Amino acid sequence: MTIKEAKHIIYAEPNAPFDHIAIATFTLASKHKTRQVKYADLLECMRRGRIPGKITVAAEAAAWALYRRTGRKRKSTVPYKDFDTSPESWERYLRRHKIKDE
Repeated sequence: MTIKEAKHIIYAEPNAPFDHIAIATFTLASKHKTRQVKYADLLECMRRGRIPGKITVAAEAAAWALYRRTGRKRKSTVPYKDFDTSPESWERYLRRHKIKDE
């Protein structure tokens, strides 16, 4: 899947099946494509892939990409204890630390 196709699924297909959202998210979250993908793209992947009360593979992939790209540290090494998959929380973090796309 190309970046263009992935962004189309995330932004222009409101009824896209979850597996399409997950594949699009993995495409956008790839560390090889960071220059073509904005933080806003990853946040939208997180929104589209989120199921309240659950961590999904799409939200998790978007969060991992954000952790990697921003250098945000976690306080715990326990899996998922403080792993943030909330797009609203990430938006606050990016604003508070004045982190903008490269």
